[in-house]
Amino acid sequence: MSDARMTPSQRAAAVDRVATSIALRSGAGCGKTFVLARRFAELLRTSQGDDPLRDLVALTFTDKAALEMLARVRKTLADFAAGASGEERKTLLNWIASLSEARISTIHAFCSGLLRAHAVEAGLDPGFAVCADKLVVSSMMSDAVEQAILESVSRPNSPAADLLATLTFDRLHQHITKLMMMRNNCPPQSYSDADLIRKQWSAARIECQAKAWKALAHDPLFKAQINRLSSAVCDDPHDKLAATRARIFELLADVDEHGPRRQGIATELAGLHATGGSDKKWGYKGATAEVRGLIKTIRDRFKDMVCWEQDFNKLDETSANALSQLSVLTAEAIEIYARQKRSQGLLDFEDLLAHTRRLIEKSDSPLGGQIRQLLVDEAQDTNAFHIALLRSLLGADDKSNIAEGKLFVVGDVKQSIYRFQGAQVEEFEALCRSLGPQNQESLDLSFRTHRGGVEFVNHLFAPLLDDYAPMQAHRSETPPGPSVEILLAAGSDESPVYNAETALAAQATVTAQRIAKMVADGERVVWDRSLEKWRPAKYSDIAILFSRMTNSLVFERQLELSNVPYYVVGGTGFFKQQEVYDVLNVLSAIDNPYNDIALMGSLRGAMFGLDDNALLHIATTTSPPYFPALLGSRPRGLDDEQAQRLSFAMNLLESLRACKDAMRIDELIERILERTGYETMLLSRFHGKRPAGNVRRLVELARAAGEARMPLAHFIAQMTQQVIDQQRFEQAAVSSEADNVVRLMTIHKAKGLEFPVVFMSDLNTKPQSCKDQLLHRSDWGLTLQIADIDDEQDDKDDSDRPLSCTLSRKSENLDAENEYRRLLYVGATRHEDMLVLVGGDWRRKDGAFRSGGSWLDLLDCRLNIRDAIDRGDVHIDYGQGPFKAVVQRIRPTPAKPAPASGNLKLLNSARSAGELAAGISSLADVNLAPPPMLGPLAPGLHKRRIGVTALGDFELCPMLYRWRHELRAPVQSPQSPGTGGKFEAATAGTVLHMCMQLLDFASPQSADALVARAMNELNMTAQDADERLVADLDSMIAAFKGHPLWNSIRDGQRAAELDFMLDAGTLELTGKIDLLFCGPDGNWRVLDYKSDRVSAADAPQAAQRYLTQLTLYSLAAQRYLDRFHPGQALTEALVYFLRPGVDVAFAMSPRQLQSAMECAGVTAMNLINAGLLNQWPKAEGGGCGRCIYRPLCNRRLPG
Repeated sequence: MSDARMTPSQRAAAVDRVATSIALRSGAGCGKTFVLARRFAELLRTSQGDDPLRDLVALTFTDKAALEMLARVRKTLADFAAGASGEERKTLLNWIASLSEARISTIHAFCSGLLRAHAVEAGLDPGFAVCADKLVVSSMMSDAVEQAILESVSRPNSPAADLLATLTFDRLHQHITKLMMMRNNCPPQSYSDADLIRKQWSAARIECQAKAWKALAHDPLFKAQINRLSSAVCDDPHDKLAATRARIFELLADVDEHGPRRQGIATELAGLHATGGSDKKWGYKGATAEVRGLIKTIRDRFKDMVCWEQDFNKLDETSANALSQLSVLTAEAIEIYARQKRSQGLLDFEDLLAHTRRLIEKSDSPLGGQIRQLLVDEAQDTNAFHIALLRSLLGADDKSNIAEGKLFVVGDVKQSIYRFQGAQVEEFEALCRSLGPQNQESLDLSFRTHRGGVEFVNHLFAPLLDDYAPMQAHRSETPPGPSVEILLAAGSDESPVYNAETALAAQATVTAQRIAKMVADGERVVWDRSLEKWRPAKYSDIAILFSRMTNSLVFERQLELSNVPYYVVGGTGFFKQQEVYDVLNVLSAIDNPYNDIALMGSLRGAMFGLDDNALLHIATTTSPPYFPALLGSRPRGLDDEQAQRLSFAMNLLESLRACKDAMRIDELIERILERTGYETMLLSRFHGKRPAGNVRRLVELARAAGEARMPLAHFIAQMTQQVIDQQRFEQAAVSSEADNVVRLMTIHKAKGLEFPVVFMSDLNTKPQSCKDQLLHRSDWGLTLQIADIDDEQDDKDDSDRPLSCTLSRKSENLDAENEYRRLLYVGATRHEDMLVLVGGDWRRKDGAFRSGGSWLDLLDCRLNIRDAIDRGDVHIDYGQGPFKAVVQRIRPTPAKPAPASGNLKLLNSARSAGELAAGISSLADVNLAPPPMLGPLAPGLHKRRIGVTALGDFELCPMLYRWRHELRAPVQSPQSPGTGGKFEAATAGTVLHMCMQLLDFASPQSADALVARAMNELNMTAQDADERLVADLDSMIAAFKGHPLWNSIRDGQRAAELDFMLDAGTLELTGKIDLLFCGPDGNWRVLDYKSDRVSAADAPQAAQRYLTQLTLYSLAAQRYLDRFHPGQALTEALVYFLRPGVDVAFAMSPRQLQSAMECAGVTAMNLINAGLLNQWPKAEGGGCGRCIYRPLCNRRLPG
């Protein structure tokens, strides 16, 4: 968007009021990121400082958003430079070249950089590392909590002992862990005084009581229910049901949300019963059922209100005392956790924020006045601690105002959907109010959606969201037909809708079939901006959005049956998958043969496939422990097939148990998969790609654990805990997002994205009620359920809970309902051209939808969907203008899978492996090869993954590859040359490489600090320190500083340690680019460090050995540039030899990169063939003299 097209509101926020603090509220698709980038550029242009890039700070909360902001700023400056000349153009180009130094980042990255620059003042080790691995953090926290509880129990007057009198150990552990995770926003020292806790509850009860009554009075669902009850007509004024209705309206007329009679009225309304009534007197069949249903709904609403009038009780006093004890125990666990991190030089994400705030608030802080203006994006996702930190950055505390012109904050209350991650939208609203009404700006012109879509959003949400500001549409094109469809899935004769499960299945079928029809019929519903006309929809235009991915598999199955290709974006639930359980059970049985549960789970799982009868025979004829009892024996009663399965399983488990300590965990899993054929079995199942991918993800987790030298027992315990805690961990992707596929994702994943066609299905779901036993809120503070009560059941009776716990949960439920409406808003505003809403037509006897409070209920409240469907209407009018939404009740056609082939029928009917083999043999033609039992695997699912370095070794010498990567032959590397060197050459090279990875070009660390930190990263102890290596590194850095490359890297844009994966046909090639940088000349280059001991004269020849590796790195780097820096091209690849301090450059062109990929494919095929034939020829040439495997080549190769 150019300046000429800016709206008045955009211009005010981005240009005219650039020196004023502004709170900018932006509707969806209204160009807030453009405004933020334009304001940043304008601040640069109007700056009077010497270093304007360092005077500004722009923060957001995700890496993706930070990259987008940086790209927008770069484009804005480039647009200015294109129209400038002379000194102004030179200045703009210099800013563009230096943008990598601009402080545009996530808040955590900003804090990390600040702490590194001022580590001494912050009291930190300058070489600290940020632990971003959630599993590692979780494990360290768990250890700290357990230690704190056990140490406390051993002391007299122990708070842990008192708490364990009412809580189980696991529950206490969970509570302390939860408090540790939110220690910044909820510091434990704030809850050490039980009296102060009770005072906060008393104040919160008064405040939230008023909010609850106000929310009821203004709730559109409640109003719709009242109006519907009022509109019902009864001919007999003496009808008992009519009398009950009349009494309800008498009481409602006397309700004042602040009145003294409120309690009595609420109690009477909550006790009403709807009985009697005749359909004849009420005018139609089913009328009395509907009226009784409405009365019951109103009664239940007032049951919720009665508890607000109650007083705190003895349980609240006990709960407050327990919280004060819990805070003491949490503080001890936090201190233990802090000691663990200090010993390893680690900080977690919460530490980054906390240490930054402490650094800033020091009286001698070096940061005062350094920030000219702070720009914050997505501020509605902040919490109280974030806001306090932002205020501190600007020199303001909780009681003082932020100086004028210091803050530009962007957010949208309507898009605040991260409460489950701790976001507190009320804190954002308070920050906006603190800037004053004169410093508010709003963006309400949508550039995303046409007028029909915008009018629908306005019509739906104006009464549903507080203080809703209607949007306007910038787009002028009009869709050829209705752009909104509301489809109610009614089920079929074969699958009627009668419960939540069948309603979900019907919605999934309708969704899949509607998508298939839309694409097959070539419906012109997508606006092509380049051609300026409506075009047919493609699969890649369509996204299906969910509130949560719990039910996505039902939709995936229907899409598969309808032959609709799809891609699941980041589905969670990895630790809930059966294939993960299967692998963990087998690992547990191998690690501990006396774990009978794991053994039985392994035998019953899909790897070994014993049936329930077999397990019953084992249990009744064999005594535990079962592992030693089953070795070499056959329990009575097993048939031959089950006995063979058991024998295979026990022999495999025993053989792997014998060698488990000599193998890495990932190698052990690979061996299990290879011997059992488990992955092939998964792939043969319906929709087997995802389970097979999940197994691969587990292997990657095991590989990371193995590299960290984690014992098998520790890995199993860690994974098992993740299963118990139901950690949110994404499942494996099964195809590329760039393909012509429908995308499935949560609305949270879709935030910030837009799609031509959006399907919002599963409309019958409703917000989950809060069941947290330990809850933190900004108004209530902490509340605690002090006994282990079954909270999975509905809260019918709250008498056994502290009132504070009950009321805080009700406050949380109210906020959750509001956020659920905002979630619907975010989902609906992702569409550009067409919105399809799919719900299940599942009703109560009174005709109302069963899922009260759901999105479908909200839609019905605003659009009267039920009445329209029951009348047979096909359109619903909405908005300001001639806009109509399609409304249909659909009975989906049952999906018909493709007919089974003869072989598949044989496979399905066979009762045993022997029967299957006999059947295949009887069908075989003697002149033909036997047919395969399973078809070929999908391309890419059986690929082997190796490193680019390994492929380079194979190209140099297949025998070298065999020794190093296949057999991993244990040869002794030469010692690192130099007096007193402790390290072998390979180890020294690894440490040096890690040092270069950690090197800060802007502010280089000392050699000894780099070596110490590198050794910590590599899990090496301080006693391993090598003084000679430190001296070598010091001279290498000194030589590097004198090389022209140093300044180019320091002053340019750079990205370090970029992981990549390339598809080489039969292989997937992985690697890591040491450094990708763009120098002042504007050329992008790849740099690879080598620690070879070569002279400057020999460097060119030595570099030739790495040409294949460099070319593949360059190809991966170009793909990175295509994605994040479109239009930029890689020009060179450099090898930098650290010891002589020289570089060797190789020019790179698109033709070379394409040729390299083709050559890599050929080399990959040769490697696969070498493995299949077990033929590993030795390369001819002069390289053998330097090869550490030379002594082994004269011996006979194993295998």
